[in-house]
Formats: sequence, C-alpha cells, structure tokens
Amino acid sequence: MKRYTIGLITGVLLTASAFMFMGATTNAKEVGLYQHSTTHLSKDDWTGGQVYLVVTNTKTGEIHSTAWMSTNDFKYFSRK
Repeated sequence: MKRYTIGLITGVLLTASAFMFMGATTNAKEVGLYQHSTTHLSKDDWTGGQVYLVVTNTKTGEIHSTAWMSTNDFKYFSRK
C-alpha cells in the first residue's frame, strides 16, 4: 500500500509539472514597451512641490498617460 501511495503521488506531481511547463509561455512583446519619465517642480530643492509623470509607448511614440503628483505622494528611491 505504501508503494502504491508513493507511486500515485509521484504520478500526480509529474503530471502537474508537465501541465505547468506546457502552459508556461513568455509574452516578450510587452517587455520594454512603455517608458516613464518624471519631472520635479519645486521652489526649493526636493522640499515640497509637484512631480509630473509621463508614460510613453516606445513602439508608437504616443503618450499613454500623464499625471501630476504631490511630492508627498511620490515615492523616492535613493541609490548608494
């Protein structure tokens, strides 16, 4: 009975992994399609103000979306 259970579990796992590998596809057409740029506007350096965000479709050159954000809502990333 133990060998039957081990064989059954092995069969289920192999079948599940085969379905996952057959269904795995990469849709590389969308990778790198959009580019965003930001412009910070303030009276003094990085203390308050607005951030203007533009998202551009790099394939067609069309502007996908634009947005104004407060610097309080915009997340800063620092590189070291």
